[in-house]
Amino acid sequence: MPAGLFGEDATPPAPRLDAAFYVQVAVERGVDAEPRGFTYAVPEGVPSLGDLGVGDRVTVPLGRGDKPVQGFVVAVSDDPPAGVEAAKIKPVRGRLGLAVKLPADLVGLAGWMSRYYACPIGMTLATMLPASVKHGTGVSVRRSYRAAEGKRGSGEAEKRGSQQKTTKLQRAILESAGAGWVERKELLERAGAKTAGPLQKLLEAGRLEERSEEVVTGNLDAVAPPEADAAQRLEPAQRDAVNAIVSRFGSFHVDLLHGVTGSGKTEVYLQAIAKLRELEPQACVLVLVPEIALTPQTVGRFAARFGGSSGPGAAGVAVLHSGLTPGQRHAHWRRVSEGTSRIVIGARSAVFAPLPRLDLVIVDEEHDTGYKQDQLPRYHGRDVAIKRAAMAAGGRGCPVVLGSATPALESYARALPGKRRSEEAKKSGSQAGWSLLSLPDRVAGAKLPRVEVVDLARERRERKGVHLLSRRLEAAIAETLDGGGQVVLLLNRRGYANYIACPDAGCGWLLTCDHCDALGVYHRHDHVPAGRTERVSASGFRLPKGNVRCHHCGAERRLPTHCPDSGHKLSVFGMGTQRTEEELIRKFPGLLSGGGSAAGAASVTRMDADAMRSAADYQRALAGFVSGETEVLLGTQMIAKGLDVANVRLVGVVSADTALNLPDFRAAERTFQLIAQVAGRAGRGRDPGTVIVQTLVPEDATIASATRHDYAGFAERELGIREEAGLPPFTRMARVVCRDLNRRKAEAAIGAVHAELVAADAALGTGVAVTPPAPCAIERVADHFRFDLRMTGADAGAIQKLLAAVRSAGHLTSNAAMAVDVDPVSMY
Repeated sequence: MPAGLFGEDATPPAPRLDAAFYVQVAVERGVDAEPRGFTYAVPEGVPSLGDLGVGDRVTVPLGRGDKPVQGFVVAVSDDPPAGVEAAKIKPVRGRLGLAVKLPADLVGLAGWMSRYYACPIGMTLATMLPASVKHGTGVSVRRSYRAAEGKRGSGEAEKRGSQQKTTKLQRAILESAGAGWVERKELLERAGAKTAGPLQKLLEAGRLEERSEEVVTGNLDAVAPPEADAAQRLEPAQRDAVNAIVSRFGSFHVDLLHGVTGSGKTEVYLQAIAKLRELEPQACVLVLVPEIALTPQTVGRFAARFGGSSGPGAAGVAVLHSGLTPGQRHAHWRRVSEGTSRIVIGARSAVFAPLPRLDLVIVDEEHDTGYKQDQLPRYHGRDVAIKRAAMAAGGRGCPVVLGSATPALESYARALPGKRRSEEAKKSGSQAGWSLLSLPDRVAGAKLPRVEVVDLARERRERKGVHLLSRRLEAAIAETLDGGGQVVLLLNRRGYANYIACPDAGCGWLLTCDHCDALGVYHRHDHVPAGRTERVSASGFRLPKGNVRCHHCGAERRLPTHCPDSGHKLSVFGMGTQRTEEELIRKFPGLLSGGGSAAGAASVTRMDADAMRSAADYQRALAGFVSGETEVLLGTQMIAKGLDVANVRLVGVVSADTALNLPDFRAAERTFQLIAQVAGRAGRGRDPGTVIVQTLVPEDATIASATRHDYAGFAERELGIREEAGLPPFTRMARVVCRDLNRRKAEAAIGAVHAELVAADAALGTGVAVTPPAPCAIERVADHFRFDLRMTGADAGAIQKLLAAVRSAGHLTSNAAMAVDVDPVSMY
């Protein structure tokens, strides 16, 4: 243990005689007063604590009442901190699970995250350890036995053993045990013993040795593949990408793999991993995907290529995500921790997999906002993965591959070799650490789908009634279904209708949430079949039974029949996936809702947060579509990724404008990504694909670029706008949000933070621009009023310097009343 770790420049007081050494513990609380943890003594003569080290989880006393709390050891020293009396240092109370230990590299990563994301380190460490591991879910003790070498007994046990005759059953147990370890149940079965009595007597006599092991029971075959998967022949661009990745092995480097949809990015990942394992059989690989429940095909391909979760030795692929049962998650975590599984695939939190080493990191669909955590700590899985790779192998690092058909502009600008590289990348000289790899074409000669644009404004002028599906899209759906093809329809808005208002223009009443500054969304009841109506609205819609729900706080209420102010019958406008599904079934009577099973009948499955309640729901819905049982898949953005079905011949974007005009500087980028991603689901088989995009603004540059599959052109234009406006990726950003049930208190809190930030910037000269406080885009959510401010700096260092100064002074905290969001992806 290093001496003087907590105060190397000062001579500490003599430690207490009963303290073996000292540890710093980060408690799993929102305590930010001690960023590196609190100091505790490890008493002499406590065997269970003698080898306590970094990453161990312990119980310690906290506060005046010495309330027992849990925490992680983050540092060890022979000496107490400088200037602290050893007699006043409280002792560690106990250790929590011998097998529950975070690797030292994760503890170091937690320290970086705590500083970068302005979050207490104890809460960061707590996030790294799954709840099922903390609580010991599925843990049992496995006992095994072997015959003792010579006489192992002593005292009374030896005396009893010499006096007692060995029975026939006991001799059978001894012979069955032999020299190797045999589990208890198997040993009794071999010997033909019906009870454990004879075995216990042999133990007491010293004739048998016993060994106890802690094991985790869980179904490790959750992703076991049905059969092996052979490597595919690589196209020249794929081969170049694999060779480039292989050349990075053994050092830190980030490759942005920009490949159009269907260009074979997954095969590049697989073959790069295969080559790595040829060079180093003990290599460990981390693979992140945005939502594991939506990418069963990706998981299946990895498991098929390298062995399922129950594969032999290090060939098995471990899976870490929230869709597993607690027992499964603990079992997979333990396999990874013990080095049995050396390839980990999972969602955002899998970045904290306890791998014994790290040799390659892959982040698929790196642009996806699902990698950003919206609760404390507010980390970005992609960025944390890059940092973990940089810290791997004692700082030597390992390569990172970021893959996407529509990369985040932050990643793209950093990897670009030309003038559009971000300013921060130029300043840091990171060009040598980032490269752009391109897969410009689909594999096996497949072509990108043909895209048509439908002008909804013109459609509405020429067509009577209200229709979510244009005449062109209706005709294309009919043609595709008649030809045996499958259809994907995207509408990134769930529910039935999102605008409930009084038809009297002089009244102007709108139905809003009682607890939020947001419109209520009408939802029909899923258990009520389409066609059973409650009433007709003033706008002429026949409404199925349902209620009004807030998508921000979850509050629900019955749909009122009349305006409370004027008494008029209410009008219901807008669109959502439920109403689209109803229109589909009405216009195509042969469609059965929910994946019908009638012979010869086509079916439609709706996939959104209302219909998909669990990971199992996602799996069933996708399995039905992959098998062909479902012929029309209708859903929100969750259907735009991880879907590779060769028979999809038509993709329809019901409305391309849902996110285009939101008050967020990333609105255009999100719109382009969504259209381009869902368009890429079409034409992956032999049949050419068609994409129909419905929009009110067909001339919009973002939509035009998406319909041409022109990411480079979109990025060039959007980066120019961002550079002129001083927005990321040419600057870095952080956001502080204060909230309170009392509006004045929330406003006062953000005002105080603003004053401290401005004063600190003036004193430090960071050059960070701090916007004046303002109400959030949605000011009130769940009865809490919200105000925010934003900081924009030339680089991450300037932002971090300012945040650290205000945080250390106690004016910036991450708790229920104040949120600090570094590199925000949402401006709401």
